[in-house]
Amino acid sequence: MVYYRCEKAKLRGSHCTLSIYLLYHAETDKVTIYKNEAEYDHHVDKVRGIDESVKKCIEELYNDGIMKPKEIIRALQARKVKIPTYTQLNNYLVHYKKKKYGSHKISLGELEQ
Repeated sequence: MVYYRCEKAKLRGSHCTLSIYLLYHAETDKVTIYKNEAEYDHHVDKVRGIDESVKKCIEELYNDGIMKPKEIIRALQARKVKIPTYTQLNNYLVHYKKKKYGSHKISLGELEQ
């Protein structure tokens, strides 16, 4: 028997109760499908990551000279926008700096030029 569950289910926490079971019969090539009576009960309205408007605020603050994560969090609290976690903010700042200034790594070929 093979079990399939809703692909929108979370890895941790409560799962969507909708599932399908496939029973492969050993004697024949026949397959029986069993579906439970449950409906979808997952919620996909949760957005991952930092909202685009908050990203623009972070970029504005960074360009205005507010570069440290704790200072940015305080400024975002003053603007009353959704505050990302410290880790999310740190990761986004690394991504933004790489986009703005380029990679901090240099290759041997670039040194020889």
